[in-house]
This record gives sequence, structure tokens and C-alpha cells, in this order.
Amino acid sequence: ELERVIEYPVLIAVDDYKNITIKNQAADKVLGESQMEQWTVSEIQQRLKGTFNLEAAIDTCFQQRLQIDPVDVNFEEKKIRFFISPVVILKKSITVPMVVILLEDILRDTTPAQVSQGSS
Repeated sequence: ELERVIEYPVLIAVDDYKNITIKNQAADKVLGESQMEQWTVSEIQQRLKGTFNLEAAIDTCFQQRLQIDPVDVNFEEKKIRFFISPVVILKKSITVPMVVILLEDILRDTTPAQVSQGSS
């Protein structure tokens, strides 16, 4: 029986130098252990193994002030949905202070019991 308990929202905030400035514990549960002291955008990108260009998506958010629609990608042994959005404080502001990445751990193997519970 598969069971994963994740506190939501799973949140990572990134500044314009691609530094992770905020990351909650739920993100650690979805991403797993970092091979470094702390997670970096570069490490996440490397571990995506070319399935999604996270760095380019972050650049798009900063430069064009556009959100990136949800993207489902393989991340090691998991399937993770990435949703990326710029944080716009003032509509007239030229710059975006940060980008927020929301993550969702998608179970690949769902049992009929889990499916029926999710649809109620």
C-alpha cells in the first residue's frame, strides 16, 4: 500500500540570481535529500536529467513576467508536477522580486481504492 503524507503547499522561492531564498520542509519531502548542504536550482536541474528546463522556465518568469503552466516531469523515482509563477508586487513594477515554484508529488501507481477516495 502506497502512502505519502505531504504538507501543502510545497513551496520554493527563487531570487533573480537563481538562489533558493525560501523552501519549506514539504519541499524536502518531495525532492528528497540534497547531495549538497542545501538544495540549489542547479542541483534540481541536474537531477531532472533533461526532462524539463527549470532554469529556462525561471528565466521566462523573470524576463517576461509570465507563469509557466503545470508541467509533469520525472524526478529520479518520482513524477513531480512543477508550477512556476513570478511574484508581482506592483503591476507597474518593471522587475519581479522572486519566482515561486510549487511542487506536487504525483503517484504513478494508484490503487483503485486511492482513485475512488480521490474522486469523492
